[in-house]
Amino acid sequence: ALWWFYRRGWRLGGGSSDLLMSNSNTSLFDAAISAGTGIALVSSPLLLGTPLAFLTPVADSLIVLVPTATKRSIATSKRFKR
Repeated sequence: ALWWFYRRGWRLGGGSSDLLMSNSNTSLFDAAISAGTGIALVSSPLLLGTPLAFLTPVADSLIVLVPTATKRSIATSKRFKR
């Protein structure tokens, strides 16, 4: 919903606002991370009967750390790309 709001504002403004376009892209990326995190949290109990069962107690921590590190590295690489 937030992506749509920013995208709509960008289109109504004639596509000239870099800030609205940036916010649109960021909100879409955040939605993808949130969806992936939710799916991983719901499916982590399925690891109990597998060789990866040792990850189950710390799965929530790993699920939070990996997307955060990924988002930070992507943001850093874009910042220094210029």
